[in-house]
Amino acid sequence: MVSTSTTSNLAADAVSGETTDTNSDRVLALDGLRGIAASMVVIAHAISALAKPIFAVVALHESPVSLLSNGGGGVHIFFVLSGYCLSRPASRIRSLVSLVQFYLRRIMRIHPPYVAGLMISWILSGWLYDRSAPTDALSQSWIDLRRIHISPQTLQQSLFFPGEALIQLPVGWTLKVEALFSIFLPFLMLVAVRAHWLLLIAVSIPVLAIEASTTYDFLRFTLDFSFGIAIYCERDRLAVLFEQMPAWLRGVMLATGIALLTSPPYFMLDIPLPTRSLVLYCGGAAVIVMCAVHMPGVRQLLSRGPVSYLGRISYSVYLIHVPVIVLLTPYVDHQLNFFEGTLFVFVSLLATYSIAPVVYTVIEEPSMHAGYWLSGKLDRFAKPATQDSTEGNPG
Repeated sequence: MVSTSTTSNLAADAVSGETTDTNSDRVLALDGLRGIAASMVVIAHAISALAKPIFAVVALHESPVSLLSNGGGGVHIFFVLSGYCLSRPASRIRSLVSLVQFYLRRIMRIHPPYVAGLMISWILSGWLYDRSAPTDALSQSWIDLRRIHISPQTLQQSLFFPGEALIQLPVGWTLKVEALFSIFLPFLMLVAVRAHWLLLIAVSIPVLAIEASTTYDFLRFTLDFSFGIAIYCERDRLAVLFEQMPAWLRGVMLATGIALLTSPPYFMLDIPLPTRSLVLYCGGAAVIVMCAVHMPGVRQLLSRGPVSYLGRISYSVYLIHVPVIVLLTPYVDHQLNFFEGTLFVFVSLLATYSIAPVVYTVIEEPSMHAGYWLSGKLDRFAKPATQDSTEGNPG
């Protein structure tokens, strides 16, 4: 039977990490931030599905819409949150048993929903995707997505570890990053505790230059996770710092974080200056996470029920939104104007958030429960001296 404390932790868990505090509204605030980040990704992909003349692309990037359609920024928020949220359970690892428990919870948190998301995409692509002739109403990448249906053999191979599965699940690359850093994070946390988190930051800077689409390209996101770890390690000092800040300076901090996060798409730096973009994304995401944790007004806003609920189901949203958008593309039979495009984005959000709660209830939540249950079964092998590290919050 799952304990009451475990149930509360499950309710606070989300795609990019585990709960950080069971007796405050900080977890709810971080859930709310995940919900916003997930919505940014959905909006970005819905917009990218539509064919647009170049002047419309530039206008979108240079308009307030870029605040909401910043999919890259949303992903970096996920990664920084992972570093922050996983630091607490990683810092409580005291034995081989607790390390195995940490990995077990992460596997059950990430992998079964990934398998379900890949299977959903594969089944829909085989039965319901429209493979009709290309239309000038859609972007080429989304026309290609409508034709994707990997072989059963490739599907079987893709089930073993999170990934794109030859673009069958395009968002799978971020799950691969999450899974790999879940493996490394206890050791990164050990470096931060035994040496200093500045060492992690220093090591993270050179690896930003690793080229994308290579074997070790996931290391380019080390800075995100390192920032998250640093924010956790300095949480007490940051709490004092933010408390002493005048309200106007807190506002400047939040505005700076948003500006940094938005600048890569606004100035369209992703292609000519990918390394600079990564630094700006990471810095902006880190400042926003700090504000979500330590600014009372932001924390209260993000902790509101509807917002935090969106974050709770954000992993399911993330997994299914691409197939949902693909299924909606046959209804786009001409180049949409601004109002029609806005309606398409709204319908994409509505359809995704209508289906995601079902996926969360049927797949994601039982998988989390199973992870904590299996982790609890290993408690009997833990040494008595480590009992205090598992009380209240199973990590």
